[in-house]
Amino acid sequence: MSIEKIEELTKAFAKQRTAVISDAACMQIELEAVHKRYAAPLRQQVELLLKAQADLTTAIEGSADLFPDGSKTRVYDGIKVGFNAGKPYLSGVDPTVTVVKLELLRDQAKQRGDRELMERIAGALSYSPKLSDAGLRKLLPADMSEVGISLLPGAQSVLIKPADQEAYKAVEATIKTVMAETVDA
Repeated sequence: MSIEKIEELTKAFAKQRTAVISDAACMQIELEAVHKRYAAPLRQQVELLLKAQADLTTAIEGSADLFPDGSKTRVYDGIKVGFNAGKPYLSGVDPTVTVVKLELLRDQAKQRGDRELMERIAGALSYSPKLSDAGLRKLLPADMSEVGISLLPGAQSVLIKPADQEAYKAVEATIKTVMAETVDA
């Protein structure tokens, strides 16, 4: 392979890249026109939808007696309305404070020999070690060797990146969009 061949291939790449940028610009113009045509009516429809939802919510909240315990919901025109059963949720959980308090409670349970409480606390606490790449890189080579890891040099890779970042980002976004539409189709 010669540098002239690399130059020739680079020119072919640049030409194809320019074609993609041009097509992406045309598509963007058309998308903006479609957006302008539908944005205002769609916004109005969304506002009407939100008002209708608020009215329906108010009506349901004011008519709880129409939804007795046995039948909390009803379906009208494919829309389920009514009440959901409330799910219990935890309150006052501060990860740091709660862990410390549970550990103290576990220590008290150990002193009393309360195995049942210790098991419940063990179920509430979960310790899962997680490796930190940045932390591992700070280990000394001897420490790394001790645990069977090593730091290897990065491999070279081919670089093909246009110097004009904005156009590069536009092309990458267009490619992702086209690929996503292709997968969806």
